[in-house]
Amino acid sequence: MSRTGTRLDAGKRSHALRVLIRITLTIFVSLCIIFSGSLCFGQSLFGPARWDAALMFLGLFTTWVTLCRDLPGQNVLLASIIIMAIASGFEVMAIMAKASTLVLQATLFWPVATIWVISILNARGVARIMLVRWRAAPTYGFWLFGLTIFLAVLFIFGSQYLRKSGGHGPLGTLARPNLWGVDVHGINLLKVAGTAVVSVLLVSPALVNKRPQADTVTVEPIIIWLGFNIVFVAATYSTHAFFEAILLFLSNVSILSVAIASRSNSPT
Repeated sequence: MSRTGTRLDAGKRSHALRVLIRITLTIFVSLCIIFSGSLCFGQSLFGPARWDAALMFLGLFTTWVTLCRDLPGQNVLLASIIIMAIASGFEVMAIMAKASTLVLQATLFWPVATIWVISILNARGVARIMLVRWRAAPTYGFWLFGLTIFLAVLFIFGSQYLRKSGGHGPLGTLARPNLWGVDVHGINLLKVAGTAVVSVLLVSPALVNKRPQADTVTVEPIIIWLGFNIVFVAATYSTHAFFEAILLFLSNVSILSVAIASRSNSPT
């Protein structure tokens, strides 16, 4: 095949991927708005529909699709598997530290693994947007590492409030009290912090763009991030945890403000 034909095929694939990203993002944002309204008004707009499961899987799929625009699919898959394994490993250790027997139930592990993948992959994308003005700085990698960990932990912190909002699906299971709460041994806090630090450290090499074209910083991660956090704020509000709702709201407003300012002043 000629080089011209190869470029045309690559252009068609790129265009198809952009269209898919727009479609999935539109559906995802719409679902976030519907789910948030359902939580705020204290009623399901569509009966017993599992919107939490749909939100989780659509968010995961949208995250994968947006990453595949700049990274090979095998890298995205490898990073996801690494995060899932680490999150499940820390979950096992936390359960073993609290109980004499380990009960292996799929409903205990796959929601945790999935939400951590969404959290870390999008947290890294948001961190890259916030730090885009300083990409040439010698300490850029250090700040990217630290900010990704902070954003990932903030994401997990917000997800916990879905457990009291009537959620009985994956996110409700994920946000059971022992996900975040600090007990007398600090096991849960160590679990969250350990999962974030180890996952970000090990997946970073797989998420580095090694393609010859220039690396780009896209806005989709912060759209996915804010979509989920709208739901988290609505869930927090619906449980009457108003201080936490204000904290989450102001945190995300600050993150969005920094991201807008950095991107608007970026030379790239």
